[in-house]
Amino acid sequence: MEFLLAALVGVAIGVVVGVLGAGGGILAVPVLIYLLGQAPHNATASSLVIVLLSAITALISHARAHNVQWKAGFTFGIFAISGAFAGARIAPRISENLLVTLFAALLLLVSALMGYRGWKIRRQENSPRKFSVDYHPETEPDPALATPDTTPPHDVNLTSISAAGLLVGVLSGIFGVGGGFAVVPLLIFIFGFTIRQATGTSLLVMMLTAAAGLVGRIDTPVTIDWPIVLLFAAGSALGGLLGEPIGRRFRPSTLTYLFSGLLVVMASLMLVETYLL
Repeated sequence: MEFLLAALVGVAIGVVVGVLGAGGGILAVPVLIYLLGQAPHNATASSLVIVLLSAITALISHARAHNVQWKAGFTFGIFAISGAFAGARIAPRISENLLVTLFAALLLLVSALMGYRGWKIRRQENSPRKFSVDYHPETEPDPALATPDTTPPHDVNLTSISAAGLLVGVLSGIFGVGGGFAVVPLLIFIFGFTIRQATGTSLLVMMLTAAAGLVGRIDTPVTIDWPIVLLFAAGSALGGLLGEPIGRRFRPSTLTYLFSGLLVVMASLMLVETYLL
């Protein structure tokens, strides 16, 4: 029964991610904790496995489409790996209640950012400028910020890329999230990537940080239930294929607001479960 639940929940999460265009790791952690009964530290480690497998799968198609900027991705990834390893070593030292609280705070922060983005997108939707149906606001910046696909990435400041990489890595290592909600905008603003370049390259960064986070958890008191996690990941991949066409039927701002609202609900449930129940 637990195996079936893992597969079904994975499909459900995949559909949500496919519809909204983001949030795999952010949604996986609370689901692993509260629906599949995993301890918080085990859930964050398991989420890294799911993020790693999902990133590898998606990276293949983006690489074939030449959307991955390998040199820049590995450059960003070097610093992200360091942050992820450090975060993974720090995570076991954080109490379970504090870990859940910090994760809920991260959800609320991302929710606020998404809500603000949704407001901006709605204003632009209501202006004469129209959006492409292929635009997914949760993982892509405003179209006005994107440069043509022929524009090459610009030179970057090493301080900026190191700080951004470390930040993303630490978040991934501690909380077990992919960090796509942060990586894509950072690649746009730091490197001057187009949307497609940033989306494809972010998968490489997410793959590297997830792997580093898992390596950093070696010899720490965490346990990964591999059958459950692999079934969850397989279901999520299937759900993503089902949800992506559905997402194209909605206005970008509506999807952004839905994503923001979902994060508020999940954060609230986590805090209530931790402190009131």
